[in-house]
Amino acid sequence: EEIYAAWVEFAESHEADFRLLRILYSLRFFLRHGVPEWERLDEERARIDALWARRYSDELVRPALQVARDRWLALRLVLEERAHDLLPDVRRLHAQSPDSRTIEVLAGSAGEEDLQALLDSAPGYRDPEVRSQSGKTWEYGLVVRELGRHGTPEAVREITIALGDDDPYIRRAGCSAAATLSSDYVTERLRELLRERVADADGDVAEEARKAARVHGINTG
Repeated sequence: EEIYAAWVEFAESHEADFRLLRILYSLRFFLRHGVPEWERLDEERARIDALWARRYSDELVRPALQVARDRWLALRLVLEERAHDLLPDVRRLHAQSPDSRTIEVLAGSAGEEDLQALLDSAPGYRDPEVRSQSGKTWEYGLVVRELGRHGTPEAVREITIALGDDDPYIRRAGCSAAATLSSDYVTERLRELLRERVADADGDVAEEARKAARVHGINTG
């Protein structure tokens, strides 16, 4: 409790900056997960939540998006605080250096500009050298899964490409995306590929393809 009290005293007296947000975020996490039987738990949660409400500002988060050591938390805050004014900054960051964190924020927002930013980054993941990097196949799958909500011809083309990918994870993502498309956007080529994927050697891909086929009333024989 003494250590906790010292951090709270520091937070209450420290000027508002991103370091303060980091401290308050840690204190909130501690109060939610670290002291389940503390008698003053509800009181302290309310105290720290009130302090957060007074000190938090999108403008404290904006510069942190450009600092590598602060970026993870900054992106979490954009998502958790629904900081819509910071989404243009996230889109620019994603265009410069896309990763799972920027994908998560843009997918969580799911505005048209955010989904377009995901779509714009998709071709870069098709490069075999890029895809060979650790985590990049997973990131491409995350992008593809969100494209069904975009519902544009460009998104449909990317989903179609994903359905024919060599990697079963990407084919499965393509099937998931196809299931969320409006049927108005499902082309004959997409229908043909979903029929093929129903017989995919990978069972998870085949199952996702069957789900998509049912959504769009595709006869798979």
